[in-house]
Amino acid sequence: MSQINQKTSDVGIYAQQEVNWGDKIIGTLGLRLDKSTLNLDQDKFYTFYKGSVAANISNFSFWSIDQVNQLKVRMAFGQSGGLPLYNRTFVVMNSQLIGGEIGFQVGTRDVDPNLKPEIANELEFGVDAGFLNNKISLEASYYIKNVNDLIIDLVPAESTGITAIATNGADLQNKGIELALGATPVSNSSINWFTRVAWWKNKAEITDLQIPAYTFGGFGTALGTYIIAKGYSPTTIVGTPVDVDNPTPVPGVRVIGDRQADYDLSWYNSITFLKNFEFSFLLHYKKGGDNINLSALLWDDGGSTQGYMNDPDGDGLVFGLGRLLDWVGTGQGRVPSTYIQDATYLKLREVGLYYNIPKSLTSTWFNGSISNVKIGFSGNNILVSTKYGSYDPEVSNFGAQPINSNVEVTPYPSSRRFFFHLTVDF
Repeated sequence: MSQINQKTSDVGIYAQQEVNWGDKIIGTLGLRLDKSTLNLDQDKFYTFYKGSVAANISNFSFWSIDQVNQLKVRMAFGQSGGLPLYNRTFVVMNSQLIGGEIGFQVGTRDVDPNLKPEIANELEFGVDAGFLNNKISLEASYYIKNVNDLIIDLVPAESTGITAIATNGADLQNKGIELALGATPVSNSSINWFTRVAWWKNKAEITDLQIPAYTFGGFGTALGTYIIAKGYSPTTIVGTPVDVDNPTPVPGVRVIGDRQADYDLSWYNSITFLKNFEFSFLLHYKKGGDNINLSALLWDDGGSTQGYMNDPDGDGLVFGLGRLLDWVGTGQGRVPSTYIQDATYLKLREVGLYYNIPKSLTSTWFNGSISNVKIGFSGNNILVSTKYGSYDPEVSNFGAQPINSNVEVTPYPSSRRFFFHLTVDF
């Protein structure tokens, strides 16, 4: 058992000015100064800017379309910084036994004297619209986010005795679209129903790499790993054997898949009925995105895979053993694509039913000191529909990480949680 005490200090100064001209044109300008003990230069303030402007077209006197009660166009720009990890800006002294005596040895990480924080620049354009007195609403956004001076490890020659140097070695670009459509199909004294559908998509690409391309994460190329190379998504999954027709910047591997989803879709509903009852649920659909399912590899190896003895293709070789032999390959290296699986799913994320006790009752309780009482039940992660070959396509052995978060080796599946709610307002 070991303990690590890491003490850091961050200081931020910011200023912001907002301008509103009759709720027709709204602008914001902001400036932020940050310094941190995680930076190489701990006393330097780094500057980040932000600004936005929005025009409510429907608030101008010339607007005469009654069915469109809101039309707002907006644009925003913002910067933020990314700090180095702890111990990347100084050389660590490791404890050692030297001649039977306690001593210290210089660590194997070195420091880049020019290391500076990452800088993310995001530009967003959007439109918000409301129709029929906001019974129908539309939101649309498009963004471009460039992260410059990404802090990644440079691995020098082994002869130097240095294993890694954190350096500003890459640029990353994200482009995405977010769309949302909301509506109130029914609204009367008995029922009020609000529904919202959201769709979003993101595409990431490494646009510049100042160090040699390399593989990262997972358990190696024979089981599936990721490639960090210019022109590739950082979540691109690669493995053996090499594809001679489509070579990658890293010798000996080929592209197998990508963790990033094709798109995501959600559907939220909230229904109030019989005056005091509330019912709500949220469905989430993720299309595409691959997982490295090493649970299936272990189950095949142990003969415990569901349907292990089946012979779906009629070749006389049982399913589990056939898949394991496919992974072993034909002498050109392991074939991890056998266990790279599509992680498409449909989930019932949340569902809840609540009851508001009538105020005619609560107003008489405790001499009128209680104004509202709400009771209910809810659940999270209730149902999942997927063809993915394990318990849950969202679980990962490495937790929530930007890249290495879809590798599965018999993790505990996500829990179904149920709650009882009691809210009392005084």
